[in-house]
Amino acid sequence: VALVEEGLKWVAMLIITQNNKEFNSLFDGFVYAIFVSLGFATLENILYVAEGGLRVALVRAVTSIPGHMFFAVFMGYFYSEYHKKELASRMEAYYSSIGLLRFRGEKISYTSSAILSLLIPVLFHGFYDFCLSANIDFLLFVFVIFMIMLYTVCFKQINKAAKFDAPDTTAAISLIYVKYPEFLEYARQRQFKATQSYYQTVQPRPIYQNLRPAHHNQVQQPTYQSVQQPTYQSVQQPTYQPVYQQNQQTQYAQQSYNRQYQN
Repeated sequence: VALVEEGLKWVAMLIITQNNKEFNSLFDGFVYAIFVSLGFATLENILYVAEGGLRVALVRAVTSIPGHMFFAVFMGYFYSEYHKKELASRMEAYYSSIGLLRFRGEKISYTSSAILSLLIPVLFHGFYDFCLSANIDFLLFVFVIFMIMLYTVCFKQINKAAKFDAPDTTAAISLIYVKYPEFLEYARQRQFKATQSYYQTVQPRPIYQNLRPAHHNQVQQPTYQSVQQPTYQSVQQPTYQPVYQQNQQTQYAQQSYNRQYQN
């Protein structure tokens, strides 16, 4: 049962996110996985409640719905890792083909993350079903501890993912920088925007660097000495100072590179 239910949710997740331009950050994996799971839980509860009545609805409201959400958190985390590594693998192949880096070692693999995005939710879901269907009093106590543990771990993971969220291309290019440090140095020295170049040649989504005025000086209102002969004070024109946003891709990659080699 766990494999079928989680497999259906994983397939729905894959169909929704495939070639989806809105799926463009690491935290989106959590958002899409949770919404798919809650949609599945809603349909499942309608069928169970129609058969079992209000009592079943109350029990499933505190067990089934939170359970599906918790399983989705693990699916979303590993699915985001799969998406990031898959994108990094495509970038690696592209930059190797145009001569910007010299390929070495094994290719960036994303297969393990794809498998874990399905396997981990299936294992937790299977243990959840076993505790409720075994009719052993001790397992009910284990089930309560299990749900509390899932609640704690999942919300910590959600808060951590929201705090360190990044665009998928930024996270993917950081894997390239970690594997190829010379490519990071080349990008910094030549100010080569690797993600923008990738977008222009592979994907139709360009990256724009915005300009914004630093401040506007307040324009003084004219004053009149008399009604017949008004005099105007000079109006100071607003000055604009373009402030360029810092290169987010290089900063994120540098932090990831430093953590990799400090550890």
